[in-house]
Amino acid sequence: VANLCAHRRRSAWRSLLGPSMPACGKPRTEILLNSIIASLIIEKRLPHGGRGSLVDGGAFNGEWACYWATVANGTRTVIAIDPDVANIEYMRSQYGLATLRPHLALLSDGGGSSHAGVDDAKLGAKPSAFLGGDRIRTYNQSAAYRAALRIPVETIDDLFALRWHGERCALLHLDLEGSELLALHGANATLRRDRPVVVTELNVHGMPELGGRILRHLDGLKYDSFLVEEVTGIRADFRNVIHFPREYATQRSNSVPLQSRSLC
Repeated sequence: VANLCAHRRRSAWRSLLGPSMPACGKPRTEILLNSIIASLIIEKRLPHGGRGSLVDGGAFNGEWACYWATVANGTRTVIAIDPDVANIEYMRSQYGLATLRPHLALLSDGGGSSHAGVDDAKLGAKPSAFLGGDRIRTYNQSAAYRAALRIPVETIDDLFALRWHGERCALLHLDLEGSELLALHGANATLRRDRPVVVTELNVHGMPELGGRILRHLDGLKYDSFLVEEVTGIRADFRNVIHFPREYATQRSNSVPLQSRSLC
């Protein structure tokens, strides 16, 4: 992607980013995936005429979400969802983009709340202890943080039907440490209505059954899936998969970065 599109992307960046735009640079990890997403934004090849929202589920510190908001230059809202209060506070304090919207939640297939009643001894055992099936990192051990550990569990469908009523989803990125399929089940109505591009992370050899279920689920919703040939985690078999709506084939074939060998 970088070799094929470098000149085009530089020109697009110059036209997109004005001198007053508070910009986040390209992320230091998963560069190929982020280059593909940035190119889709610049080329306006995501759904909904350049106006649909981008959702980053499992946003961590918001580095990727801020980069996508910078590339979109005010044309799209980027919603950065994470279950860690410290990450949400960091995004709110560090990034000056009006179109970047941090949101505290644990994405699943049903609503409610999670992780109530966690005792202080467990929190104090390790500065980076994990709670709730390796999903919530407790970096901040303050009293305020412990009081906030009752994390809302929400679905993408409910969020777009209620909290973000009237918005449309153009991109759904899910990096949820094994909970991607649950979140997809909670997004079925949105996927059928909005037909966003979907990105999931797969543990190819470590969790092959889960990966197969994700692919079959999205195939049933008429999505075509493409592996991004780039290591994404500590294990060498972690990969991102981009899932395009089947009716997106013409858009895909006309996109310069998607004509490269970065997808297979």
